[in-house]
Amino acid sequence: MHVRRYAPIVIALAMLMVIVSCSSIAPQQKLAQIGPQDPLGSAHWTGTLTVPSGMSNALDVHGTASLARNGPGSSVATIAISNAIPRGLHPWEVYSGQCGNDAILIGVLSAYPWLTVNDDGTASATATLASELWLGDYHVNVNASPTDKATIIACGNVAAPKGV
Repeated sequence: MHVRRYAPIVIALAMLMVIVSCSSIAPQQKLAQIGPQDPLGSAHWTGTLTVPSGMSNALDVHGTASLARNGPGSSVATIAISNAIPRGLHPWEVYSGQCGNDAILIGVLSAYPWLTVNDDGTASATATLASELWLGDYHVNVNASPTDKATIIACGNVAAPKGV
């Protein structure tokens, strides 16, 4: 008789244990808590762009890139390069993964305005991306030209914000 009285409690506890153990099996990606509501304030991903090793004798394009969450479902990517050929046009993109290991394009290509190089060899651009950033590896590629997107003239791994 006592077994029937405690059976619902035993079943409920067993179900609770299953739920708790299952939720710890599947790892959850943690959304980086950045933006206006962020206790870290100006936290963002940052990186330094350099010429790929195979092109270091031909070019010396360098620069910086940063990524920040812009709200639910949106991110902002900024880039600045220097020592580029004046009046050149360079497509650029942000990918998951690290330089040399393009995984997934972040956002869509049309969101990235080309870098238009000034007479002093500098260029900068900002892209608003319809993609929310998650913790993980990202990198920025700068392509040789609109007609030669296969050649990367600068790349930079973008480090995650500290503390997230």
